[in-house]
Amino acid sequence: MKLGLTDTSEKGLETLIVESLVGKVAQDTGSPQLHDKPAKPEIPHYVQGDSKDYDKAHAVDWAKLITFLETTQARW
Repeated sequence: MKLGLTDTSEKGLETLIVESLVGKVAQDTGSPQLHDKPAKPEIPHYVQGDSKDYDKAHAVDWAKLITFLETTQARW
């Protein structure tokens, strides 16, 4: 995917932020080309959610919250 360096729209900024969070990084050559290789594979990256899971009234992504709790908390 080629990303225009002159895209200064809000959507363009959002795209850059999400791509950096999920591990798509620009190559050091100065090229605007992106690849799916994380910069530091040993560090877990942000996992992009689905907007249908986000509850605006409570400001929470329920699917991610439940997954987090099940992964990190012991069963009673």
